[in-house]
Amino acid sequence: MPSVILRDHESIDSAMRRFKRAIDKCGVITESRRRQRFEKPKTKRRRKKIAAVKRQLKRTSKENFYKKQRRDVTKGLRFKDPIASIEQTTVLISE
Repeated sequence: MPSVILRDHESIDSAMRRFKRAIDKCGVITESRRRQRFEKPKTKRRRKKIAAVKRQLKRTSKENFYKKQRRDVTKGLRFKDPIASIEQTTVLISE
């Protein structure tokens, strides 16, 4: 259980804010809300499965975003003609 010690010259409001932040980090409120009612094993598995799918989708979308960004950055630097690539890089550097 999180606890907060009142510092010298600290207001009660700031101590309450620190306490609330500590409780949020610890997950006490979310745990108590989850335990208010009995959850069947089937619904628990379903909830965990949905959360796993969301995490996977989020991870793949981030990876695709960074891959696309990397392609866009390197796209302008890839050339077939070596002379043209030298000219192009000198133009990019001089700008």
